[in-house]
Amino acid sequence: MSGLSLAVTHLNVPYGDVVSEEELSLALRYGTTQIDGISESSAAIIASAFVETTPNLLMRCINEAGADIRSANELYKESLRDNMPRCPEWEDAVKQFLDEPLERLKGSVGKYHRPFDPADD
Repeated sequence: MSGLSLAVTHLNVPYGDVVSEEELSLALRYGTTQIDGISESSAAIIASAFVETTPNLLMRCINEAGADIRSANELYKESLRDNMPRCPEWEDAVKQFLDEPLERLKGSVGKYHRPFDPADD
């Protein structure tokens, strides 16, 4: 199973078949959900991708989508502006690849920690 398929399946569990692999790919490539080809419903669900999936799975999705870390991180920052919680796991995974430190973002990294799930890796 591809990373995109796995991530989309997980994101869709509570809602039914809303987000497509193509929508997640577009969001990762363009660093935003505010583009043609991504529905408003999908955009709301994609905003939770950084909280709902692991950095390892997101890295697989980035690779499969033909995206890069910087565009994916722009999507992450958009999710923060949409009031999603910060994800320390994501921030730790990408900090060495970014020019702008994420510490300057508003909010506390320590506010949200996802419980350990051995199925994540």
